[in-house]
Amino acid sequence: VLARLGVAEVVDRHGAFSEWPERVGPEIALAARPQRLDGDVLIVGVASPAWMSELSLRRTEILRALNVGRTRGKIRKVIFRLDPEIERG
Repeated sequence: VLARLGVAEVVDRHGAFSEWPERVGPEIALAARPQRLDGDVLIVGVASPAWMSELSLRRTEILRALNVGRTRGKIRKVIFRLDPEIERG
């Protein structure tokens, strides 16, 4: 039904929100949270500049983890944004 409506990929892509902790690991999940999708681009809020730097270096690894096993609804890009509302630990 979703495929017929043309929204299957969008629904699959939104799985990144619920799957975030298991795909990126508990440590990263405490310091960063997906905030929104802009098409196939995932915007992620990050707790601190240090984490922003770390996650930027690991961007390819994180993108790969988010897309493992996905046949449709892949995320093409991850953008990290500082979000002081996210407190680590």
